[in-house]
Amino acid sequence: MTEQEMRAAIAQHVKPLVCFEGLEVVRCETGQITATAPVTENSLNLYGNAHGGWLYALCDTCSGMVTCTYGVPNVTLQAGINYIKGARPGDTVRVEAATQHKGGQTAVNRVELFNQRGELLATANFTMYLMTRPG
Repeated sequence: MTEQEMRAAIAQHVKPLVCFEGLEVVRCETGQITATAPVTENSLNLYGNAHGGWLYALCDTCSGMVTCTYGVPNVTLQAGINYIKGARPGDTVRVEAATQHKGGQTAVNRVELFNQRGELLATANFTMYLMTRPG
């Protein structure tokens, strides 16, 4: 797939969420993407930090995006995340997602989150189910 085709597949796969209003794919190639997302008021927990659910959803969304670079519809089958450092309003989260293994029906992806200073915020692993296209 060309980069343009990969970006079109990603756009069709990802439903916009209010808390991801600034999500941007900045690099896209087969099996790898880099994206950025600002920490906004919509992504905060009651303590003023980026909500763990928001960080998880960001990882999950980007895992789906990286799997889309193969031109295959997909859904999350299994996932796990380790939170390492918090993010605050005004931070920009950089997401590095890469496929570690792609088989016939599953793909295993590694997703890492960093802040604008390059500090590791979280690591996650996703097993994605590769759906067959109808017809």
